[in-house]
Amino acid sequence: MTFMRPIRTFGIALGMIALTAGLASQTPRTRPSPTGLLMGRVVDAATGAPVRGATVRLHDWSSDAGEGPKTAVITDAEGQFVFGGVAEGDYRLWAEKFGYSHGTVGQRRVHPDHDDIPHTHVDANEHRGGLTIRIWKHGAIAGTIVDDYGEPLAGVALHAFPREFISGRPSLGARNNVEARSDDRGRYRFGNLPAGEYIVGFIPAQGSVPMALAAENHRVAQSGDETAMMEMYSALESGWLDMPRLGASTHMQIGSWLFAVGRPPAFVKNGRLYVYPAQFYGGTAQGSTGKSIIVRSGEETDGIDFTMRPTSGVRVSGIVTDQSGPVANMPVRLTPTGFENADRESSVPAGVSFTDANGRFMMLAVPPGQYTLQAIKGPPREGGFGMVEAMGASPDGSVISVGREVFTPPAPPKRLPTFYATSSLTVGTSDVDDVAVSDLIRRLCFSDESEHRG
Repeated sequence: MTFMRPIRTFGIALGMIALTAGLASQTPRTRPSPTGLLMGRVVDAATGAPVRGATVRLHDWSSDAGEGPKTAVITDAEGQFVFGGVAEGDYRLWAEKFGYSHGTVGQRRVHPDHDDIPHTHVDANEHRGGLTIRIWKHGAIAGTIVDDYGEPLAGVALHAFPREFISGRPSLGARNNVEARSDDRGRYRFGNLPAGEYIVGFIPAQGSVPMALAAENHRVAQSGDETAMMEMYSALESGWLDMPRLGASTHMQIGSWLFAVGRPPAFVKNGRLYVYPAQFYGGTAQGSTGKSIIVRSGEETDGIDFTMRPTSGVRVSGIVTDQSGPVANMPVRLTPTGFENADRESSVPAGVSFTDANGRFMMLAVPPGQYTLQAIKGPPREGGFGMVEAMGASPDGSVISVGREVFTPPAPPKRLPTFYATSSLTVGTSDVDDVAVSDLIRRLCFSDESEHRG
């Protein structure tokens, strides 16, 4: 008995050691206490001068944190910033200020490939200084718009398109364009432009809808039926059209169609409808051949002037059919070649129309040029924004406060078809009638985007 007791005690001790080692191996590794220090300056990329009042953000990109917590400080009069209590890990520092393009440590140009910018690694207890973040001050483009008599044109919308290169070929960044409108002096100005190369131009946006559709829109607007109003708004928006307004100065009735006059406004002369055609700086009607404008950091380029001359627009009309016959209420879009993929906010379409009950569409004043004709119709938007103001209490006593906008719940998903067709079209000086848009591609779109059928 006296011999076995020490053996049992030794076995228990070994078990305790093994248990302790096992628990230790299961304990998560904790990061060292945050004792690091990061210091640096934010400077103007063009002049090297310190930038006061810039916001510098510290993003934790450590492997066990992902894109973790963010901390922000403001630079002082010397552009300096300090981050204390920084834990060991990988970080990215970003600086931003209104009127500047943001920048990060290691960035050398205004539009970098951020995947190529290395992280800033901080060791435990490391104090690192001398970090420099360059930011680029925005530039501007300005000029004057006049008509063929030298009179200023007010309210004209110009667009500045960033010149980009896709697969080595020059292209216009239609999705990233910005808009500026001329004032009563005909003056316009694009401010806060990131440094780069731009094409500036005017693209007319003409729209026409059947009078029956305009009358229905007016009836729905007067009824106060919010559901019907949302459905009408969604249908018009899908065709890049604003709400047609009967009797408004922005529209004119021509036969059984309501035409948006645009700005500069279209006008009738000698029985023809005159419009202002697309024009890009350099005197060309095609954006791809427009003269580019270099915007440098902190500089304003003035004198980018336009003289706009009206031309007789031509009528483009036709019919949209599918296997079952004419397609009613189909949006038809006429877009200058090269802008087919621009989004709704780009205001790029040169002509937009909706088909009537017989499937016919009509664009009443299209300037001569090369275009892409597109017809697309998909499922209506589910849900929408309502404008309300309310305050009350729920049954549990909590206060309910609703602002001016709320999103209505979506309707149950419906399997509705999407129609789509496209073709090239050349518009000269004569009307183009009887354009046949047929053999539409029909594919089903589901609320579950993972499921598509051709």
